[in-house]
Amino acid sequence: MRVSMILVSAALLALGCSGSSTLDTGPGGDVPIAFDGTVPPDWDVPEGQDAYIPIDADSGQLPEDGLDSGAPDTAGVDIPSGSDTTGADTQSDKGDVGSVGGCEGCGTGILKGLTCAPDGQTAIPDVRVWIETLDCDGNTVVLEAKSDATGTYQLENVPCGLQTVNMEKGSFTGQFAVFVEQGMTTVASSNDRCFAANAAKIAVISGDWDDIEWFLDKLKLKYDWYDGIGEDDWSTEAEGFLNDSKELNKYDVIFINCGSSPANIMDSAVAANLKAFVAKGGSLYLSDYAFVYFEDTWPQYVDFPADPYVVNGWQTANGTIVDPALVAYLGGLGNEQIDLKYDLGPLVKAESIAPETMLHVEAYFPQQFKTTLPVMMSFKPEGIDGGRVVFTTFHNNEQANQMVKLAKIINYLVFLL
Repeated sequence: MRVSMILVSAALLALGCSGSSTLDTGPGGDVPIAFDGTVPPDWDVPEGQDAYIPIDADSGQLPEDGLDSGAPDTAGVDIPSGSDTTGADTQSDKGDVGSVGGCEGCGTGILKGLTCAPDGQTAIPDVRVWIETLDCDGNTVVLEAKSDATGTYQLENVPCGLQTVNMEKGSFTGQFAVFVEQGMTTVASSNDRCFAANAAKIAVISGDWDDIEWFLDKLKLKYDWYDGIGEDDWSTEAEGFLNDSKELNKYDVIFINCGSSPANIMDSAVAANLKAFVAKGGSLYLSDYAFVYFEDTWPQYVDFPADPYVVNGWQTANGTIVDPALVAYLGGLGNEQIDLKYDLGPLVKAESIAPETMLHVEAYFPQQFKTTLPVMMSFKPEGIDGGRVVFTTFHNNEQANQMVKLAKIINYLVFLL
């Protein structure tokens, strides 16, 4: 007997059934349903839950033994909106690599998807995606893949049925449920399968001359905001936050904009707190004058001159993207170049980086140094289990000339943290 699956709301089942293909709703009229036959009176489906009902695809008749006939019981499972859980092979997000569908007996299928930001549009590469489930023999299996430069992934030989999919990259984690069809390709492509807005706990310290939160807003990431400007080159709110290790460690990622207050706030206590924060897995993103937060904390990763505030404003540096993974994310050949504006000066000069520091972007300064310098870099100072520190010498909000490309670069780095 060939069986397919119908998802019926318990709210409708509770209304009662007639002997035809409708459920009588009373004065409001009949509501059509997708099968013929009657629901046995001994089927106890709690109100507010959903039940999978197996039917004979040829005769359209319901089984006599209800939910015990092999249909997956989804009681207590939160199925994301937009999920395809009916087992039909006519949905727009289905492939057609098989003709079975549903989940009769024990079989497997393929799960494809796109890892993306909360905005539902921005693809995120190199995300670990995995399912921990049971095979046909009841043994625990872990199926794992990483999304490619376009954010696409594919998991093979996934046991049919409702599966929990886990996602992780840097500080960002996510999870969703999807029904995997037997002998078919199920495509998890709706926005419910992207990272959530609160996939990582984020704090932003504002600054005088940069605006990293503009990019976070575009990605629809949630964050807590701390005043980093204050008065007389001193922000008591930023100072209090960075000196409170308990408050600091509530977060996974902290973004610190370029501003005048870091030089006055930074001291040995802040350095110790930041070191502990990164050691436990927290990550930092800093621009320009915020470099003081890591210059003495981890001095071996980036070299600065004795007077680092020497980059003239009102010039354009000819940037080159040298991180191969970032180049691939931008689309490959032809996307390695970016002109970087240095509008307001002086800005900070990074002279060189250590071998263990990852260089993302370097730039040639034709109007001043006549040499190539690192301008966007990152490092992991507390080992493989620690967090990442990202630093840019330029201001993100000054790159209106190439904002589309810069936005993609920032998106890439945000999910690297």
